[in-house]
Amino acid sequence: MIDLEALEELKRDPTPLFQEKTHLGLVEDGRYRVTRMGPLGAAMGWEVGDVLITLNGYEIRGLDSFSNVLELIEGESEFQLNGMRGEEVMVLSYRVE
Repeated sequence: MIDLEALEELKRDPTPLFQEKTHLGLVEDGRYRVTRMGPLGAAMGWEVGDVLITLNGYEIRGLDSFSNVLELIEGESEFQLNGMRGEEVMVLSYRVE
């Protein structure tokens, strides 16, 4: 579960995200890989090396698509993140309340 008030506060002031230790790096195919773990990534259930592929069925590839996906899912309260953890498919579910 993701706290709605905390999420709204981050939208108003994203500064804490820039101080967060979790880092997503772009890999050669434009996908995002978790390259460094911090509290936010751990809370999301991520591990170093995870590759993020889709969020609610929308492909995450490159900077523009990540921003576009966030706009497309604005206002939704349930999210499904699909990715790869090593050779295994990873499916993580989140709910905003």
